[in-house]
Amino acid sequence: METKAKKTILERLKEVGPGALVAAAFIGPGTVTSCSTSGASFGYTLLWAMLFSGIDSTRPTAPSIGF
Repeated sequence: METKAKKTILERLKEVGPGALVAAAFIGPGTVTSCSTSGASFGYTLLWAMLFSGIDSTRPTAPSIGF
């Protein structure tokens, strides 16, 4: 059985790629800050709110991309 070596922080950041920057630009810096602060305070308890807000944020932009 092969064990995988733990990845460093830099290796994990390379896997994220530009997606995090695009998401941050789309939702805005205030939202990124408040979500990070909430996540640090409450952990995974508010993960459902992030899921629903992400789904809900696509609703106003969908007509502009031709759906």
